Amino acid sequence: MAIQRGGNLEILGVMEVKAGFKGHAEGTAQIFEWLERRLDEGSVLIVPEGARTIAPNGVEVIAKRGAFVYSPGSSSLGQVKMLFSADRHLFVADGVSHVGIDSGLHIAPNVTSHSLEVSSADIDWLVSLVMMGLFP
Repeated sequence: MAIQRGGNLEILGVMEVKAGFKGHAEGTAQIFEWLERRLDEGSVLIVPEGARTIAPNGVEVIAKRGAFVYSPGSSSLGQVKMLFSADRHLFVADGVSHVGIDSGLHIAPNVTSHSLEVSSADIDWLVSLVMMGLFP
């Protein structure tokens, strides 16, 4: 979740969805991987033309294409703000495995886990319907 404000892109929250039985472990590993190994100073996030976004006043708007650079401390326009400090939300199927406190994949932002009230098998089935064009 992000908003374009003052010529910059402010990251408010990052969502991760995992449907498999190892959802917590896979989601935690992916969040760790992105923060610690993939995103560096100079990384560019691109908002595609036509993406639906929420303006600072809460109104839905259609975004203009924009490229935003992660450059901590820069005061120029076109920056990604709060990329590493935004809260992370991990959505997993009901009954999936959990990551223990000694997993070694600790990150700075807060990660809130949300358990969906469906099983990983239910999610797999729904995705197959979508992929076959049988479900809108």
